[in-house]
Parts: sequence; C-alpha cells; structure tokens
Amino acid sequence: MTVSDLFNTLDFSLKRDFGGLFYTNRIKWETQQIKLSFNYRFGNKKIKGPKEFETGVKDEKKRMKQR
Repeated sequence: MTVSDLFNTLDFSLKRDFGGLFYTNRIKWETQQIKLSFNYRFGNKKIKGPKEFETGVKDEKKRMKQR
C-alpha cells in the first residue's frame, strides 16, 4: 500500500508585479492518492518451468578454441 500527499499539502503560490498591475495566483492540485495492490499466482505450483534449449553457441566456441 502506498499513500501520496496524505495531508493535502501540495500547493503553489505566485505573486507578480507587472508595472503596477499586481497578479496573485494560487494553484492547488488534487494529489491525494492511496494505492493498494496484491499478487496472486494462479494454477498448479508443481508445473515445471520452461525447458532450456541449445542454440549451437557452445559448438561454435569449441570449434574456435580448436583453431
């Protein structure tokens, strides 16, 4: 479980003076989040994993060492 901005504290204030024209802006984002996740493995736990296969790389390496 994760929680983001639990107390809703994220905000931004901006004050500007453009030659006598005063500008004030306050931005408040909706950032409160709670995330919950879980994992579950379906199926038979006794199933074998994928089989490994050979690509011929071992044979090539052996041939190169012999030269």
